[in-house]
Amino acid sequence: MNKDKIEKILKIYNINGLVSSVKQLQSFANEVYFVNVSNLSFILKKHLVSNKKDLLERLTIIQELKNNGINIPSILVNSKNEYITAFGDGIYELDEYIDHKSLNYPEYNITLQELTQAGIELAKIHNTSKLQAFLKSIDFTNINNKVVKLIDEFDTLYESDASINEKTQRKAEVIYKFLENTKEGRNELLKNSLLYNVSNSDYVLIHGDYSLTNLLPSKKDGKLYITDWDGMKYAPRMFEVQRAIGLLCSNGKCNANLDEYNVDRVKAFLSGYKQNYTFTSRDIDILGAVANYCFYIYWLEFSLSQTINGDYRILDIFPNKLEDAMFWKTNVEKYITFLKSEVIMDV
Repeated sequence: MNKDKIEKILKIYNINGLVSSVKQLQSFANEVYFVNVSNLSFILKKHLVSNKKDLLERLTIIQELKNNGINIPSILVNSKNEYITAFGDGIYELDEYIDHKSLNYPEYNITLQELTQAGIELAKIHNTSKLQAFLKSIDFTNINNKVVKLIDEFDTLYESDASINEKTQRKAEVIYKFLENTKEGRNELLKNSLLYNVSNSDYVLIHGDYSLTNLLPSKKDGKLYITDWDGMKYAPRMFEVQRAIGLLCSNGKCNANLDEYNVDRVKAFLSGYKQNYTFTSRDIDILGAVANYCFYIYWLEFSLSQTINGDYRILDIFPNKLEDAMFWKTNVEKYITFLKSEVIMDV
């Protein structure tokens, strides 16, 4: 996006001046830009959605969460006192920029103290009273059906696409082997009623992508801010806890749904979450079930969809060797035992 266009959008927010720099940030869901103007910094997001009403309702919920004590960068209002701005062919959102330590992969540069804070903040989100909102609940049946179809599409993708480079082709071959190696376990899961007893557990408001890149340790006030709420929905509490463990507490070798957990990181993260929630033995069993589900099914929905649509960036975090992707096939019970004996001391 050029500076002239950004300056015109900023004027709608009564922000005048020349844009000194623009940097596009990585995002799979939207176009996101870091913008400097007149010694001020902002995050400008162009939403890749067409439903303005749904987007506005979502941003209103985010503002409610902020008012309820969740650390979220402020959403700025434009001259019409609106959270979103229609300009040209896009719908835009302008956010406060938080000067922060950049957490990223594959460096995995989050400290144990920051992990504990991340656990505290996630529990606060989950403990928020259910908001009267349009948000839908996660639909495991839809995910399962979609993954089955995506696997069929993926099987024939590379036969007709000669433009794929050698590196991408090698990664695709490993995914082929993964799908074949996990076929029996995946089919067994699909025969069961959704996700064991997960779908009948406690549903809460979840962030949807509680990952390193969406956590902002502020250099100014020391708080941990949470950004990128596009995946917000209602889902089982333990579903997001386990997803967060994968995204924040793995060893950083590959896709978070496949990677081995790091014992010290898991302990630090759950020590924070436990400050606002008491785990039960059933919760821990559900964490294991979620880890199993994410390994066999869940990660395929996004990864195969992106790949089939020609966005091969997601393959960068898939391992080069099949054995490096197979940890969870044989270690779910060990993981549950670890949680019960070493982490959750009050079950």
